Amino acid sequence: MAQGILEKELNLNRANAGLAGLTPPDRIRWAWEKFGGGLVLSTSFGMYSAVMLHLVKTVCPEIRVIFVDTGYLTPQTYRFKKHLSELFGLAVHTYIPRRTRAELEAIDGAIPDNSAGWEGLYRVAREVKVEPLERALDELKATAWISGVMKGETADRKKFDFIMRRSDGLYKIHPVLDWDSKDSYRYLTGNGLPFNNEYTDIFKPDSKECGIHLTGINRSLTSSEL
Repeated sequence: MAQGILEKELNLNRANAGLAGLTPPDRIRWAWEKFGGGLVLSTSFGMYSAVMLHLVKTVCPEIRVIFVDTGYLTPQTYRFKKHLSELFGLAVHTYIPRRTRAELEAIDGAIPDNSAGWEGLYRVAREVKVEPLERALDELKATAWISGVMKGETADRKKFDFIMRRSDGLYKIHPVLDWDSKDSYRYLTGNGLPFNNEYTDIFKPDSKECGIHLTGINRSLTSSEL
């Protein structure tokens, strides 16, 4: 499979109109045909993560999978990661923050909870989630990044499109953007896939964004050609 380098930038209006009429597997197939080996998938190994992992591995089993280990995950999440990696034969590229949780808390103090205000939590999220993810995208030379975000999850995601383009040229692709948790549940149960009921993300209180999916996005231009 070629790296899928495009000869010219996609017309996002046209691409989104076409993707709207496709099923999630066909949206993934379209992305693989466009970007090939430059396409990567990110996963948190959260509650519904088996949905995207199953969908993507069914269509493009060679895809590289990015996992950011923040150091603040539940023991069940690590066991879930091991189980799904073996179940799907995943090529997982794990990235960690430049400082361990122990060093971060020894120098900066315990991570602030939401009662102390969002800004303190967001600052830590930039270090333990956003920076490792951006480093992964850079080191893996990704040209497009696929994820399982859904419109109903946060206010920001309501403004997302099936395909968007960041200011650095990286394309973001959201095959299940028009799904909700009921659709995910039906997919998991229909395919006999497991849940991670003990997943928590302390960096996304009250349906806020940690910053991973907003980096480089000019949200006023998501429906036009950037």
